[in-house]
Amino acid sequence: SPTVLLEKMKEKQQINRKTRLSISEGEIEGRRKLVDWMCEIGDSLKLNQDLVHKAVVYIDIIMSENTIAEEDLQPLAIICILISGKLIGKYTDVEKISNLFKRRMKNPRIDIMKYETQVLSLLGWDIQNVTPMDFLQFFISQGITFTNDSTNSLQKAEGEKMAKWIRQYAEFFADLCLQEYLFLGNDSLHVAAAIIAAARKFLKYKKIWAPELQTLTTLQFRDIEEIMESILQCYQKQFPISKPISFGKNKENLIPTSTRAGSTCKKYGKTTVTIKRYIQRHYLSTLTQLHCTP
Repeated sequence: SPTVLLEKMKEKQQINRKTRLSISEGEIEGRRKLVDWMCEIGDSLKLNQDLVHKAVVYIDIIMSENTIAEEDLQPLAIICILISGKLIGKYTDVEKISNLFKRRMKNPRIDIMKYETQVLSLLGWDIQNVTPMDFLQFFISQGITFTNDSTNSLQKAEGEKMAKWIRQYAEFFADLCLQEYLFLGNDSLHVAAAIIAAARKFLKYKKIWAPELQTLTTLQFRDIEEIMESILQCYQKQFPISKPISFGKNKENLIPTSTRAGSTCKKYGKTTVTIKRYIQRHYLSTLTQLHCTP
């Protein structure tokens, strides 16, 4: 049952939380760049979001217990993506990632399995890590919008359409959390619940934390309010020009203002993957055109 599955996920997340919370600013910036590069790889190879999220967890665990030379980080990241792909991806994903590793190493006959074994050994052969994205997808599958939901705009939340929008924004915030090291101080369950609350607040739901969500997540609003505010602060820091959205006839109003006007989008923090491509591909594919402010 969903309740039993959630309890198993909660138990598992406590077992495999191995991340170092005290690192230098330089290391945090290095991690941010590496995570962005991994997301760009996932985007270019058309990999599912959760696959890259799990690979980032592997990287965090390995780097929390080992010193990795800078030149080895990208090959290590690709192998982590490959392992994640074999666990939850498709055969075609594994093939694409393997080919990428061979090109990166400039050796079409390289023994990839040797590298996989080394990385698996560093992970203690435990790769069933539960990420915030795992919890988020579980909650989305159970439903995070409800028939009595309404927004502070003039229109009432519209069933399937509203559910789609909130899912897209929740996944967007999940990627934002993935890049920010500060969220590793919280367990995956709390981060996932805070992401849902952030999406609902951003979309101006009257009830940010409906009673149904408390039942679904087993968390009260006070348990995740601080994390939710941190998520929204990170968003505002990255996109300071954004203004509240409305639910008028103009669908572009669903896009934060900072993603409009101009052909070159503001980068995701100091990343190389643009918000335009992220939103266009993963979150707001129903819109025909996206813009941003320089």
